[in-house]
Amino acid sequence: MMMPHLKVWQKLVVGIPMIALLILSCRSRSGTPCASLMNLTGSTLTGQSLPSKNIVISISSIREDSWQSQTDLLASHGIKAIYFLSGQELESESSKIQYILSLGHSIGVTGWTGNDLGSSSDIVADLRRTDFALKKFGDGRDLLLRATTWNSSTADQVNAAGLGRYVGSIGIDIGQSSSDVNDRHCWSNSIDVATCVELYLKDARLRTRGIINFESSGNNSLGLIQVLIPQLKLEGFSFTTIDQVPEISSRLAKSRAFQQKNECRDREYK
Repeated sequence: MMMPHLKVWQKLVVGIPMIALLILSCRSRSGTPCASLMNLTGSTLTGQSLPSKNIVISISSIREDSWQSQTDLLASHGIKAIYFLSGQELESESSKIQYILSLGHSIGVTGWTGNDLGSSSDIVADLRRTDFALKKFGDGRDLLLRATTWNSSTADQVNAAGLGRYVGSIGIDIGQSSSDVNDRHCWSNSIDVATCVELYLKDARLRTRGIINFESSGNNSLGLIQVLIPQLKLEGFSFTTIDQVPEISSRLAKSRAFQQKNECRDREYK
C-alpha cells in the first residue's frame, strides 16, 4: 500500500513539466519575464506635445487602388508617414509594405482584422498574432499600436501578456473616424475634395499641431492630399515623424532599449 505522502509527491512530480511549460511560455530564453516592460498605459498618445506648426501624417489603409501614388506623393514632399496596418495586411501585402518601407515611411499595427483592437473579444491573442506577422519585416523596429477603444484595463492586459514593449495607443488629432473632418466621412457624404480640404485646414489651424490621419487610399483621398500638403506648407506647417512626438519618443526610447536586449522577440507565438 502506497503511503499518502508518496501519492502527493507523485502528483507534484507529474505536475512539474506543465508548470515549467507555463513559466517558460512567459519568459524569454534568458529567463527574464517578457512582461518586465510595462510600457503601455491607458492614455491615448496624440501629437499635441509637438511644437507649434508641426504635423505627423498617418495612413490607415493600403487596400485601395491609389495606395502607391499616395505613398509616392508623400515621399515627394519629404514626408515620412506612419502606416497603421492590420495583421492581415502585414501577412498578405508584403510587397506593398516593403515598398512603403523603402521610401522611408514606417509601420505600426492595429488589430488582426483592422477592426478596433480595443474592442476585440481577445485583445492579447489578436495583438500577438499581429505581432508575429510583423516579425517578418525585421526585429528591432519601433513598435507602435493604435486602438480606438483604449483604457487602463486594456493596457494592463497587453502589458501582462509580455507585449508591453509596444507604444500606444497612438491617437489622431485631425481626421478621426468619429469626426466630420475625416476623408471617408467626406466621400460617403458626397463632400467634394475642395470642401474636404477646407475642413482639414480649418482643424489644423485650430489645433496648430498634431497627427493628421487619412483612412482611405483611394483616388479622392489622393486628390485631398495633393491639395492639402502644399497648402499646409504655405501656411507655415512642417512635417515630422512619429518618433519626434515628445510624448511618444520618451516611451519609444524605453522600448528600443528593451528590444536591444533581445529578451522577448524570440518567443513562441501560438
